Amino acid sequence: TVLESINMLSGRPFRYLLRRNNRKFARKIQEAINKLSFENYILFNDNDFFQGQYLNEELSPSLFVYYLRDYLIKQPYFKRNGQLMEASLLKKADLVFTNSRYLKNYAEKHNAKCHDIGQGCNHKILSEKLNHILPKELLGIQSPVVGYVGNLVTLRLDLILLEKIVPLRTDICWVFVGPLDKGFSKSKLSHYSNVIFTGPKLESELSSYIQRFDVCINPQLLNEMTVGNYPRKLDEYMAFGKPIVARQTSFTQELGDMIYQYTDLGQFNEMIDVAISEDSLSGVRERRINLSKEHTWQNSANKLIEKILAYERQ
Repeated sequence: TVLESINMLSGRPFRYLLRRNNRKFARKIQEAINKLSFENYILFNDNDFFQGQYLNEELSPSLFVYYLRDYLIKQPYFKRNGQLMEASLLKKADLVFTNSRYLKNYAEKHNAKCHDIGQGCNHKILSEKLNHILPKELLGIQSPVVGYVGNLVTLRLDLILLEKIVPLRTDICWVFVGPLDKGFSKSKLSHYSNVIFTGPKLESELSSYIQRFDVCINPQLLNEMTVGNYPRKLDEYMAFGKPIVARQTSFTQELGDMIYQYTDLGQFNEMIDVAISEDSLSGVRERRINLSKEHTWQNSANKLIEKILAYERQ
């Protein structure tokens, strides 16, 4: 079913066409419900406040759950209509689940029945056979190696900070694993001999890169879009017990001394040195690994199911 692209509209035209889109979408969902003979089903909306805006009214499920896992309303595409639409949907939901405390606090302004269930990472990467194979891009490089794994996007990462720190720390080999946007592709970073861009890699390959890092980083840009994020890569880094240097946010503060936090360039540089010289006998690496093991999709799902069952027993 093709739904109309209406986000550039506003007011009554937007709401009219949004309701029509939702009605078309609901008809297709209802066909599947009938085919599968579903009864007393739960409508689970995964952060879609446009196409899911009126599904509760159209489908009349036994329970309507809204899952809030990204602060989408601050992204440019959603700024025109997103804030009003998400607030409306939050108010309609029987239960709201989030993946961070920040998003829970935001959602509670519209709905008291909110629960932070965290999220998980794919621990399968720990058992991949590629774990102990040194990637060709890293052959012959010298320690210390400071690395990042994930999309390299200027809207979310502090490119200016990286362009300042790399020429200051020529003693470090900086490795960035993941696809680059235009900003990173054209950045000054590509001109330095101590910087390696590997490009995109399969998830099954990531462990072999992280294993080689002496320090893992998350140089997050702090803005409206990222302030409430739960960076899954921190769990992936912790799964290997690696020292981590990350931009201080409300979420990183919850992790305490598990990671080294910074707020500016000077502190970032300082924390890199502290992380490189971390005492491997202190037990913090084992604590990171154990904490990461708790952050699984199974645990998140169990929390979600527990809250749903408790709500239904009321």
